[in-house]
Amino acid sequence: MFFFLFLPVFSHGGMDFPQRGIASWYGIEYAGKPTASGEPFNPEDMTAAHRTLPFGTVVKVTNTHNGKHVIVRINDRGPFVRGRIIDLSRRAAEELDMILTGTAPVIVEAADDSSSSVQPLDPAAELAETVIEEPIETAADRDFTNSANSNE
Repeated sequence: MFFFLFLPVFSHGGMDFPQRGIASWYGIEYAGKPTASGEPFNPEDMTAAHRTLPFGTVVKVTNTHNGKHVIVRINDRGPFVRGRIIDLSRRAAEELDMILTGTAPVIVEAADDSSSSVQPLDPAAELAETVIEEPIETAADRDFTNSANSNE
């Protein structure tokens, strides 16, 4: 008998770049806390959170109010506020001159000009990169021969 496990492939909605919307930023209060990718958040890194782009994707974010742009790497999930498309690290927000306003209208596009779209997110590929540092004990690992109910 054969069993097949089907993992759904989540895409970023078939979304081609550029993507337009509102950017926000997050900073010091999350410093050192793990991001969704597992790496500690550093507000001084040029990183960002996006709901669906694969971790490690590099994008160009342009503030449409002043024309300034930054290159950031996706390492977290978010933003989780309606209407926002990307959450930037404090450093990226500083370079876009959006610290005081908190948000800014932006264009998000592939950092590599030769690519007009990003590959779909494959959760199985992300799971394959997950490292478990401590072994997990399962029922198969336990020794039930010396149980508390034995009559010795």
